[in-house]
Amino acid sequence: LLHFIGIDHRVYADGLDIYGIGHEGLFERAQQLRNLKFDPCNDHRIAMAASLFQYHGFNFEILNPECVNKSFPGFWRILS
Repeated sequence: LLHFIGIDHRVYADGLDIYGIGHEGLFERAQQLRNLKFDPCNDHRIAMAASLFQYHGFNFEILNPECVNKSFPGFWRILS
């Protein structure tokens, strides 16, 4: 997901570093994403994480959004 939206990060066997870009940088990045489709690979956790970026202005489609029903059937209704 971080790679998809262009956030610099480094993955380790036991953790993750995320390099911040500030609010303005994040807003600029959100404006660059248009008509993209994100595949959470049927992982409800990744789909829910992606929805937070959508909620904050990132414009992309989450494929197979119903995968969140595995753990939180009312997620999309509550988020909206």
